[in-house]
Amino acid sequence: MLAAIKISITEDALGAQRAFRARMDAQCEEIENYRLAVLRDEGRQLNMEQAAKEWIERFAEHFASEAQAP
Repeated sequence: MLAAIKISITEDALGAQRAFRARMDAQCEEIENYRLAVLRDEGRQLNMEQAAKEWIERFAEHFASEAQAP
């Protein structure tokens, strides 16, 4: 029984890690898309750090709320 509980906890932890990684990957993709859109639409060339800062200020709250929706 204890081994089954340990396996279950480990599987839950791995699932949480995978979900977190998937969210981070999706967020990085959104930031890259934002960086390219700013270049195309505004002619501003942002590095990834600048794009991330702007994207987080503008869209992170919405992105987070989408993740919590059922």
